[in-house]
Amino acid sequence: MFAIVLNNLIDTGLVGHLGAAQVAAVGSAGFVVWLIFSIMDIFAVGTVALISRHVGAGEYEAASEKS
Repeated sequence: MFAIVLNNLIDTGLVGHLGAAQVAAVGSAGFVVWLIFSIMDIFAVGTVALISRHVGAGEYEAASEKS
């Protein structure tokens, strides 16, 4: 998440001299990128938890099916 914030700050700095509408567009696009990465993180964390549960129970076949 730090990389997303840093990228958004750099983009804002590069576009800052163009005008308020352009800075607003960078801010809106940054929010969309953050939202997409957050949704991807939900699936990643859920998948890791599911696989860890199967590995902890010794169910290696079930764990490999989930990955």
